[in-house]
Order: sequence, then structure tokens, then C-alpha cells
Amino acid sequence: MHQHHAVPTLAGATGDLARQLARLVGPAVQAGDDSVAAAHYLALASGLATARQTTLDAIAESTPATADDLLAEWEAVLAVPVRPGASTASRRTAILARLRAIAGTRQRIARTTRIVAGGTTAATEHVYTAVTAEPRKVFRFVLTAPAAALDDGPTVTALDELLQRQAPAHTTWNLATGLSFLFDDTDRGFDRGALG
Repeated sequence: MHQHHAVPTLAGATGDLARQLARLVGPAVQAGDDSVAAAHYLALASGLATARQTTLDAIAESTPATADDLLAEWEAVLAVPVRPGASTASRRTAILARLRAIAGTRQRIARTTRIVAGGTTAATEHVYTAVTAEPRKVFRFVLTAPAAALDDGPTVTALDELLQRQAPAHTTWNLATGLSFLFDDTDRGFDRGALG
């Protein structure tokens, strides 16, 4: 049986947010316009609407210099490790890679590798037949990058840390420099090159 849910009817951003809050709580708390519940929702929504608008105003008024001034804050929020003596450009690149490391699609994983390691990168997802140590990780991505990048310890560490956040729970990965990594896949049989 459907239960009527009274929510605030105020127009505008505050009213929209108040209705969202009320619907999250559900019909157990009725919030008609003249109720104490509606007043509570509207008060909370007013603060949220103000915070949202302040953030949007700050974004609209920001400058490149402001972005550079806030690098340390971004690094703290995103837990980006900073190399001693790192340039502003490399710090921005690390932040960009972290922000883009959202959702583990094949294309995004390849893009993350390309941002961190440079050069041409490809990700090949294939059936991982040797699922003995980690049976839940049934797919493996082979990520290729320039040898110079994969010989650089801090670059590999940064890449692994990003991939741990980004890769789906059922996948793992290998870093490779070219076609030497052979694998099985479901479409083409055995002993395919990593980019084949």
C-alpha cells in the first residue's frame, strides 16, 4: 500500500534540497509546509544551498594562480604522494591522474597509465587462467608503457597505487614494455601478444 509522503513545497534550490533530504529519510517523517520537520529540512537545505553556491562562485572566479596555490590542498584531499623537489607541472599531472582514476573501464585505465608513464599505452583485458592465489581476480590487464618509465621506481609505485584504486575488484594487472607478454583470451585463442 502506497503511503503519502508530505514534503516541503518551497520553490528554488533550498526547496529542492529540502525535498531530497525528506525523501531520503522517507515517509516515516511527514514534513508538510507548516510542520517542525519541514522547518528542519528547510534549515539544513538552506545551508547546503549556500555551500553549493559558494563553491560554484569560487570555481567561476578561480584563476590558474589560485589552482597552483591550492596544489597542497588537492594533494592532501586526494592522498597524492609528493616527491621532494617535484615541479608544479608534475604535481598537477599527479593530481589529474588521481582525479581521472575513477571507474575501472579499460579506456580509463589506459588513460591513467598514459598520464603517469607517458608515451603510447594500451590496456588489454583477457581471461586470467591461473587464478590460484587470487581467485576473485579473474581478469588481467596488460598495460604497456615506455621502458624508461617502467625503470623508474617512483613512477611504477605511483602507477601501481593509482591502479589499486581504479581497477575493478575482479582484476589485476601487469606492466610491460611491448609485445613480449603472451596471454590467452576468449576470442582469439592462445599465445597472443599483449597488443595483438
